[in-house]
Amino acid sequence: AEVNRINNLIADFDKNELRRRSLAPLLFKIANTTPSTIVLKLLKLDIQKGGGAALTINGRASTREAFLDYFEKLKKLEEAETVISPVTNLLRETDVVFTLEFKIKKKF
Repeated sequence: AEVNRINNLIADFDKNELRRRSLAPLLFKIANTTPSTIVLKLLKLDIQKGGGAALTINGRASTREAFLDYFEKLKKLEEAETVISPVTNLLRETDVVFTLEFKIKKKF
């Protein structure tokens, strides 16, 4: 019985390792896409049912224009399924505090 329990734990671990994705390449791309006019405050990964994943990005942009430029750059990353920006991100012209939801394509 104990051997079966250990074998099941090992099998579960192996399954999880096969499903695991490396986020390092995506995080490097986001870092390299981020200009000096943007300061990132928080990156939060949310693993969704069905194998999807989303990254919440919180930060501050020096201007609305800088934020919009950054938003467009993120949408062009090949890993991006969608990038969602609430309207509240556009309320200020300067010192823009923003939150984005970066949905990661399942193949990444």
